[in-house]
Amino acid sequence: MFAAGQRVGEGWTGYLAVHVVDLDGDGPADVLGVLADGTLAAFRNLGVTNGHATLGPRASVGHGWNPTMLPVPTDLSGDGRADLISIDGEGRLLTNINAGRFANGLMFPTTAAHGPGWQGTLFLR
Repeated sequence: MFAAGQRVGEGWTGYLAVHVVDLDGDGPADVLGVLADGTLAAFRNLGVTNGHATLGPRASVGHGWNPTMLPVPTDLSGDGRADLISIDGEGRLLTNINAGRFANGLMFPTTAAHGPGWQGTLFLR
């Protein structure tokens, strides 16, 4: 049913979170991860050949994340690209709409805050 597992790179230790989601709206899932230093990293899915997935180079698409404020990817805008939702230390709900650009700092260019009072909220996955 499934092909044998494959190594897709080195240095995956130290990630606080890893999500497999479509970031560019092309259908195949890409990889989004939060590194221990707070960097948000994206890896474009370049396709599958002979049962082996190929991921593009790491693009740093955000910063400032931490263990108490990790993003949850979901398509808020309905465009087929995963956006981000999170809660900051002040209890504000934050959204980051995906601009669809696999370039350093350009995937999630803006953050919108949606009021206080979200402390203690747990996201269901």
